[in-house]
Amino acid sequence: MKIKHIAHVAIYGKEMNQLKGIYQNLLGLQVSHQEVYEEEADLCFLPVGDAEIELVTPTRGGNNFDLEVDREGQGINHIAFEVEDIESAITELKGKGVLEPDAKSFAGGQGSRVIFLDPAKTGGVSIELVESA
Repeated sequence: MKIKHIAHVAIYGKEMNQLKGIYQNLLGLQVSHQEVYEEEADLCFLPVGDAEIELVTPTRGGNNFDLEVDREGQGINHIAFEVEDIESAITELKGKGVLEPDAKSFAGGQGSRVIFLDPAKTGGVSIELVESA
């Protein structure tokens, strides 16, 4: 598996305008892309060098993203690494016992393909692998 670079660090919060304001007003970062992901979360990407900060807020109460913010709290949720070929990365990680045999990539933000690794097998850190579109 070849990791190209850190794709993004995801920060979860309750309210997008407030969260976005922190990174725009305090740090001077500019939004490069915004989208609604599967009608469950607002995503906002702010470039920093060759990586991005991904802001994530639930679109409504009671959905998976809202429940995760309630359970895990606001703040850093995961780190994402861009890989050249997500399917070969998945095959490699299945061979190492890091992923279940039936694990599959799925659609992520900005048209990417993604998979999350089990934090129990990554030292408690939530890691996402991303293949950009």
